[in-house]
Amino acid sequence: MGEFEECIEALLQADVPVEVNILDGRPHGYGYTEGWIPAYAKWLENIFDKNT
Repeated sequence: MGEFEECIEALLQADVPVEVNILDGRPHGYGYTEGWIPAYAKWLENIFDKNT
């Protein structure tokens, strides 16, 4: 198991809600052309809305 998977597992064990989106074949930091940024922006807006 890699570091990424270990972090997910630790969060799950701590009962922290986790959403995972893995872009197959893309190293960390790449894939911005794959259309995930609008979904990320919506998720982030929801996080800020819940904390205001």
